Amino acid sequence: ITLAIDNNFPDGLCGGPLAIAGMGPIFLVSDGSYVNTKNYCNSLNLKRVNVLGGPTLVSDNTVKKIAGM
Repeated sequence: ITLAIDNNFPDGLCGGPLAIAGMGPIFLVSDGSYVNTKNYCNSLNLKRVNVLGGPTLVSDNTVKKIAGM
């Protein structure tokens, strides 16, 4: 999967081709808004999580919760 911050459109826009190349979805998330993404990802066998924008935009804690780590 690919994660991008929900209020920074360039990351989401540029991340689309990355998600397509990895044959996975792109999710727009924030530190307070990721529950639906987490629920969806619980049903997947995640092999890789690409995070756009770095930990200042999508925190490591949020990524760990979404990826089930």
